[in-house]
Amino acid sequence: MKRTYQPKKLHRKKEHGFMKRMSDR
Repeated sequence: MKRTYQPKKLHRKKEHGFMKRMSDR
């Protein structure tokens, strides 16, 4: 959804959290 807004450090941290949340579900 936020393809234009994907910082490097922030994106990495968010991705981990997002991935973890998806896995948890």
